[in-house]
Amino acid sequence: MTNPVDPALVTRAKQIIERESAAFDARTPASAAWLAEAKTRMPDGVPMAWMAALQRHPPVVAVRGSGSRFWDLDENAYIDFNLADQSMAAGYCSPPIVAAIAHQAELGNQFLLPAADAIDVCRLLTERFDLPKWQFTISASGANTDALRLARVATARSTVLIFDGKYHGHVDQIFWSSRGDSRGAGGGSMEADGLGLDPESGRHVEVLSYNDADALRARLAQGDVAVVMLELALTNCGLVLPVPEFIAVLNKQVRVAGAVLIVDEIHT
Repeated sequence: MTNPVDPALVTRAKQIIERESAAFDARTPASAAWLAEAKTRMPDGVPMAWMAALQRHPPVVAVRGSGSRFWDLDENAYIDFNLADQSMAAGYCSPPIVAAIAHQAELGNQFLLPAADAIDVCRLLTERFDLPKWQFTISASGANTDALRLARVATARSTVLIFDGKYHGHVDQIFWSSRGDSRGAGGGSMEADGLGLDPESGRHVEVLSYNDADALRARLAQGDVAVVMLELALTNCGLVLPVPEFIAVLNKQVRVAGAVLIVDEIHT
C-alpha cells in the first residue's frame, strides 16, 4: 500500500518549479531569441533532436567554455557536472589539448588514410587495458554496430539480449525497451525507443530486466544467444549499480553459453 501524497507538498513543488522557470526565462532572453530563429531552420530549433528534451526547460545556447565551466549567450556561467556527456573529461579548452588540436589542424584534419600516430594511440591503449589490437569508429553507435556484427560472425547466431534502462546509441536493432510488465526470460512484447523504426529491426533482440540474474541465466540456457550487451552501471535512467549475483552470471554463464559479452562502457 502506497502512502498518499500530501497535497500541500504538491502545491509547494509546483510553486518552486514556477518560480525557478520564471527566473530561468528572465536570465536567458538571448538564448530564447536564438531558439526562436533556429526553429525556422532546424526542427525544434536544435542541431540534434534529443537536445530539445534534454532538460525540463528550453536549452541554453553555449558560446564558450573554460575548465569546468561554460557560458551561454546571456553570459550566464554554468559548472558542467555532466562533462558534456563525458566528452570533456579534461575540461573545456585545456591548453595541451588545444595545442594538440591546433598542431594537427596545421598538418591536415583528415586524410581517409591511416594516420601515423594511430599506432601510438593503440600502444597507449594496450598499456592501459592489456588488449592487443584496436579499431576506431566515428561514434559509440558505430562501435556498437561493429561489435554486434563481429559477435554474430563469432557465434553464427543472431539473438541479442539487452536490458531495460540502457542506451546503446542510435542503432535500430537495440533501440528497444520492454512494454509494461512483460519482462523476463524469453522476452515479452517490446516497444521502440523512438519513431520511425522498422518493426523487423527488433526481431532478433530481447529486453530483460537489469539485475535479474535468474532471467538472464534462464535465457542463456536456451543456447541461441549471440550477444549480451549492457552498461555495467545504468546511467541513462538515474544510476543503477549491478548486484553481485548479476555480475557472477555475466562473468561465467555468458561464456559457458557460447555468447559474446559486450560492455558498452562510456559513462562509467
